[in-house]
Amino acid sequence: MGILRNMADMIADVRKLSDMEDTDYVSDDEITGYINDANREATMILGESYEDWNLSSDDITTVAGTRDYGVAADFIRLRKVMYVRDSGLSTEREYPLRRANWSETDGGPLLERIPRRFRLQGSNIRLFPMPQAVLDYRYYYLAAPTTLTKTQLSVEFQYGLDRFCVWDAVVKCLIKEKSPSKEATNERDRHLAMAVRSADNRDASEAMTVQDVQYGSNDDWWDLSW
Repeated sequence: MGILRNMADMIADVRKLSDMEDTDYVSDDEITGYINDANREATMILGESYEDWNLSSDDITTVAGTRDYGVAADFIRLRKVMYVRDSGLSTEREYPLRRANWSETDGGPLLERIPRRFRLQGSNIRLFPMPQAVLDYRYYYLAAPTTLTKTQLSVEFQYGLDRFCVWDAVVKCLIKEKSPSKEATNERDRHLAMAVRSADNRDASEAMTVQDVQYGSNDDWWDLSW
């Protein structure tokens, strides 16, 4: 559970810290835009520091003869693509796909029944080889934060990111006013550094390790009897 903030209070904080309480030189809509920009930037930075930050997923149902499938509108960065067997049933199980190299995209036995490799091509996930039936896949990705409005209530921020967003908006206000912004920039960077330290290895119950990565005999999961 993070900290709940109202956007009106955050806008008021920005105005107070930038000494713009009695002026509309920078509008509330502009400040809201600054806060949204900062929130998106922080999400991308934390996505690099903590790999499961703001993790989301979406399902793909293949169509025979179609290999490209568009990603979700809030997609930022791909984490993994899975083949889903028995989707929606109690026996549902996920099998990881490997990222394809161009030298191996459509190679392999002629009797391969389902795609087991993928590439991210622009805003599409491309499956290899070409799907020949209706199949279920799921991909996990870093999701963009929801765009905030100036009247929004109870916005949740974690790791003190509300303070980073406020100070980043202060910096942008001061820059627009052509006022000195060094102190505000230092304060913004301090809050971002605190958020990154808090997010890094958030699950401290066990050291970060790579597990269950076995290619070879276990890479033949697509050749199971169906």
